[in-house]
Amino acid sequence: MVMRPTMFGFDLSSDRAFYWFCLFMCTLAVLVTLNLRRSVLGRALVALRDNDIAARTMGINLVRYKLLAFLISAALTGVAGAIMGMYLSIVSVEAFPFLLSIEALAIIIVGGLGSVLGAVLGTVFIVTLPEVFSSLVQLLGGRLQDVMTTSAHEVKSVLYGLAIIGFLRFDPRGLRGIWHDIRHTWVFWPLRY
Repeated sequence: MVMRPTMFGFDLSSDRAFYWFCLFMCTLAVLVTLNLRRSVLGRALVALRDNDIAARTMGINLVRYKLLAFLISAALTGVAGAIMGMYLSIVSVEAFPFLLSIEALAIIIVGGLGSVLGAVLGTVFIVTLPEVFSSLVQLLGGRLQDVMTTSAHEVKSVLYGLAIIGFLRFDPRGLRGIWHDIRHTWVFWPLRY
């Protein structure tokens, strides 16, 4: 049993306090990631991601920067896992089902690869997708509502699969690409036809 701790004088035992703590940690992770991307380390990691042969030619030590990328991702994942363990009040293998891996993959593909904004937009989309679908099913009622109550896990899997296939087929850039197009259209609106 994992109890919610008191951190920096704030008691995280209430759901409201834990929500604000999670929001703070998420904002901190996004800010750290954005600032890391603008640093020398971040630029080296982007060069390594794009073309490792060209990065090695520019003098980037491949082993060192790949290990640093692994270290940074493991640190962020470890913090997220600790927060999830505090939320669930238990740490076990059953708390992390296979559907969670599919959800993470869907977040990255739907949001857009290689972008912090895409990860945030993908998370909002994928987390709200089953809730929106459930609300639509409740409006329609009937047999679909019975399916949602008995097979919610399977319905989530189908929704995630449809979202992945839809974005890979129609806009592989993801929500970040759509946001970029909307912003570009808005900036050049009177001149764009």
